[in-house]
Amino acid sequence: MPILFSIVKENKRIPYVKNWRSIFYLIGVQGANYLAPIAIMYILTKNSSIETYGKFAFWYAVLVYFQTIIDYGFNYTATREVSSISRKDDFENLSEIFYYILFSKILISAFVFSTIIISYFFLNFDLKLVVIVFLGAMLSSLVPNWFFQGIQRIGNISLFNILGKMSFVFITFLFVSDYSLINIFIAYLISASIPLIYSSFLFKKLNFIKTGYLKNGLFFIKNGRNIFLANVLAVLLSNGGVISLGFFADDKVLGVYSFCERIVKSFLGLFSPLFTAFYPVFSRKFSFEFKGGVDFHKKFTIILLTVAFLFLLAAYFISGFFLAKNTNYNSSYFSILMVWVLVSLMNNAFGIQFLCASGNDRLYVRGMLSSFFVFLSFVGFNFFDDWGVQVAMTTLVSELCLFVFNVRYYFLIKINSG
Repeated sequence: MPILFSIVKENKRIPYVKNWRSIFYLIGVQGANYLAPIAIMYILTKNSSIETYGKFAFWYAVLVYFQTIIDYGFNYTATREVSSISRKDDFENLSEIFYYILFSKILISAFVFSTIIISYFFLNFDLKLVVIVFLGAMLSSLVPNWFFQGIQRIGNISLFNILGKMSFVFITFLFVSDYSLINIFIAYLISASIPLIYSSFLFKKLNFIKTGYLKNGLFFIKNGRNIFLANVLAVLLSNGGVISLGFFADDKVLGVYSFCERIVKSFLGLFSPLFTAFYPVFSRKFSFEFKGGVDFHKKFTIILLTVAFLFLLAAYFISGFFLAKNTNYNSSYFSILMVWVLVSLMNNAFGIQFLCASGNDRLYVRGMLSSFFVFLSFVGFNFFDDWGVQVAMTTLVSELCLFVFNVRYYFLIKINSG
């Protein structure tokens, strides 16, 4: 129990993000999350082919879908619950939230796995590969990052997350000689277990909850359905290009597009630690005083927009210069996706940091649904000769649509709140 009590005590001293080390830890984790796939991209394109990397990118996108379903938006809803707990009943409530969320994820995992097995009898796919991809996603999802984010003590778990991602690259480079997809995702499965093993030792200090699992598990699932739907739609939009090309285009176009998208997403990922660290802060501010949260959000958004625009502009020219002679680089894909990154950052500021943090996640879901229907409407029509350009433009247009809805809801809420 001393570990948890020290966590609670530290959380009281840091009601907001005064400890900027949290952001640096998150930067390290997010850097590992994006550097690992980039390293795998380099290994596969150098030692195998761009087509092999395209296939890996497709199944990695499937893994992200599985993980998003199992996470069920708890990274936001559970983080919001933990961050709003008062000091006097910290210990009991933290234990309950942790174990009920863990049970909810196991329940969802069982449902997803059952769906995979049943689908195998009707669809033609590699069951062994899908099960390994699913297990990798499940182990990654069970790591309680949301808990540490909520109490703003993410140092230790961040280090083990980084170690896990780097182990993925290390195992793939040293032990996967044939570069088969199954062996690569087995390497991912092994690396995903590292932070989970650490978490299991740490949370022995929590009070074990003996009853109420089904009732409270279903409650959390029901309560988080809006965030879950928003997360699923966000991942569908973010990774929909790779999935679409996996069905409609050849492996080379898929590989080149995935190459450009991975570079672009590495820039987007640099901002993710900032959003992750500030989400509990926005949740707390909106729960205490809505007007104070709005004022803080306004300053945050202005600074974010300025910094993001300048950074992405510089990154565009620098990356274009270094990638110009790379045969796996396509300037059209890259240019369109860089604009998509800027719009995506603004959508996080207005959608996640404002709508979701203030409890208006239902409105965020409405915008996501509209944006997703726009994506589906355009992705199937061949407006361009190049399927990669077609998918990139479709992704950008749907993101712009979401931005319009998020800004509209932002002003409506401000007007209605007086």
